[in-house]
Amino acid sequence: MVLFRRFPNNLAVWDELVRAFVERPASQIPPVLLYWLAHIPWHGDIFGFGEPISPTTREHARSLLSKLTVEHVAKLLAFIDPEEQIGRGTLGQSIEAIISSLPKAATMLREIVGSTKIDMQLREYAALILAMNNGPNALSELSILESEGSWYAGEISKHIKEYGGVNPYA
Repeated sequence: MVLFRRFPNNLAVWDELVRAFVERPASQIPPVLLYWLAHIPWHGDIFGFGEPISPTTREHARSLLSKLTVEHVAKLLAFIDPEEQIGRGTLGQSIEAIISSLPKAATMLREIVGSTKIDMQLREYAALILAMNNGPNALSELSILESEGSWYAGEISKHIKEYGGVNPYA
């Protein structure tokens, strides 16, 4: 926490934060690390104070995050609390912000949704983020999950069909 709060524009700090996420097993990652990483794409419920993150630092950290793989996205999804899910002010919101900012987010999310090797709950989170960003273009992935027994995917599909999209922050 000291590094993040005292040296937000030291590029080596961001190298270390991203490295810690990539290299450590999930059990050794404090959830607050994901909140700190979400300061790069940002979202409306981040409380900022102290030295603002400079454009140079933000670009450096975006570059680091852009190297995340589908396995890292699945690792991020595993941090979403099943009770809080993806909602305003939750860790899920920070995770969604990170994933949605990735250059190949839709491709990676589709891969997760389509993988029967991944836990259904993580696939549903991936489908929700995909639906948030792609609206009706996510219906085929939602249909796959629904055919595999996901009532959650069915509800997201109904919402998209009725309202044209889905936004858990509204």
